[in-house]
Amino acid sequence: MVGQRVFTNSFDPNILLSIFTLTTVETSSLNFSVYIVQAKASSSTKRKAQEAYRKFLTQRRYRYFTLWDIDKDGLKELLVTDGREQVGNSPTKAYAYTYTRGKLRYAGEIGSPMSGISYNCITKRLHASWGGCGNVEYWYYTLTKNKKVKQVICGAYVNGVKNGNVQYKCLYNKKKISLKKWKQITNRWIKQTSTLKYYRNTTSNRKKHMKM
Repeated sequence: MVGQRVFTNSFDPNILLSIFTLTTVETSSLNFSVYIVQAKASSSTKRKAQEAYRKFLTQRRYRYFTLWDIDKDGLKELLVTDGREQVGNSPTKAYAYTYTRGKLRYAGEIGSPMSGISYNCITKRLHASWGGCGNVEYWYYTLTKNKKVKQVICGAYVNGVKNGNVQYKCLYNKKKISLKKWKQITNRWIKQTSTLKYYRNTTSNRKKHMKM
């Protein structure tokens, strides 16, 4: 696993408050109504997206790129980065572009200066994380119906002290969960994390690594 631990001001030694490069989540067992789309992109749309992505990479000066299907609709998005700031081997952030309604459109920024970006080798979603002052958030990315980047957050937040013990409020996709459930979810994500591979923006790589 590639990542960088950042220890926060936690008061509970049992809560995991170190930040890791993360990846995706299975939502089938959790009824949190996350927007999920089915694979449906046509071969024609994929071909047009490839052409649009290659043209964009040729015209822009981003040093690295990769493709990833952020919202699982069967069409991969284009992720670009200059790669200047990294956590381990992962760029701290990337910009996502998608092909929709016949055009290349900017979807949003992903990543975190504390964790960078990685993917879950089981669910194939992109992840990042953040922490500070005893609070920690792990999140994965999807796209809204309007094809904009959306974070689905699983967070633990300091919520006072009771009998000398720090209390935490835990939320997953804005729904309250127990600290035990939060640990189960985030520990699973951490174990499944893998490095997201980028390619240098060259003519050869734009031909070789544009598989949809």
